[in-house]
Amino acid sequence: MFQSTRHWCVALAGSICVVAANAAPMPSAPARDQELVDEAVHAWAASWDRGDVPQYLSHYADNFVPAGGLTRQQWEQQRRMRLKITAIRHVMLRDVQVDVSADTARARFTQHYLDLDQMSTARKRLTLVKQSGEWKIREEQVETERLVRR
Repeated sequence: MFQSTRHWCVALAGSICVVAANAAPMPSAPARDQELVDEAVHAWAASWDRGDVPQYLSHYADNFVPAGGLTRQQWEQQRRMRLKITAIRHVMLRDVQVDVSADTARARFTQHYLDLDQMSTARKRLTLVKQSGEWKIREEQVETERLVRR
């Protein structure tokens, strides 16, 4: 696709350009990466919300380092157990802001979490890296959290 002064060439048929006057431009590479990071973050939250453990864990990079000094294996066991015992949960993200620089991205957002035992609102920051063409979480940090146990 290329842009002339007022029109977008959306297809070439031989040497003839099929023009669409109101076609949306292709996003630039950085803008497309921002969209892909945003989609990855929302897909991560959706898999958590559904309790889809394999899908949830697949959003983490091979070099993900868990907080609290846990090994990756300990952290995965903990996450599997928590997702298994919490049958009903709701995860919602608000105000997602994404910054991309080459193959690293940062996403900041407010996360609302609710299950049968607790509800929380947390300000989180994820650092993501591009791994085999997909954005994966390398680091997860809770900046602030308000937790209410029921």
